Amino acid sequence: MLKKIDYNLIKVFDTVITEGNATRAARKLDVTPAAISQALLRLQNLYGEELFIRTRKGLVPSSKGKSLHQVFRQAIESIENTL
Repeated sequence: MLKKIDYNLIKVFDTVITEGNATRAARKLDVTPAAISQALLRLQNLYGEELFIRTRKGLVPSSKGKSLHQVFRQAIESIENTL
């Protein structure tokens, strides 16, 4: 099923995976950590399952998160190459 997803949610998701935690992702995207948490919660609610596992070192993508990241990464690259 095709889901309508805000591009900003995709960027947040990708940045959290790249940076490894919400605080660094927030700094990189120039938003608050609370905004990152809200975006991740929206994505989690959209997909109905955990996308990250919290560890002492930060956030690690779940198996669903890993598979989504591959799709989202391709979408980001496609959009950025078009612009």
